[in-house]
Amino acid sequence: LDTMETQGAKPQVMHYCMLMQSLVATGQIQSGFALLAQVQASRLLFHSDDNCYQIFHALLEACCLVGDSNGASRVQAAVEQVGLIALALMATALVQGTASAFATVG
Repeated sequence: LDTMETQGAKPQVMHYCMLMQSLVATGQIQSGFALLAQVQASRLLFHSDDNCYQIFHALLEACCLVGDSNGASRVQAAVEQVGLIALALMATALVQGTASAFATVG
């Protein structure tokens, strides 16, 4: 990602997703948290139409696999900070096609 930026290209959410998946697949969870901090600092998550939840999901799964409950809590807090929980509720309502989804989920 640093190389992309030095060449004038701005990394997109999909680049962070791919890198996060590579890091957690190779057991580099601490590097995953460093990447999460980097993407949060870029503010890209707040202005993205892409599915940025994949970044969080990969790291959360890795934390769960190794039994890192503190790490899982950190990821969950980051998800809530970005507001992805509210978006999940909205998506449920749209998929079900009725407003009643809000009453059953909330």
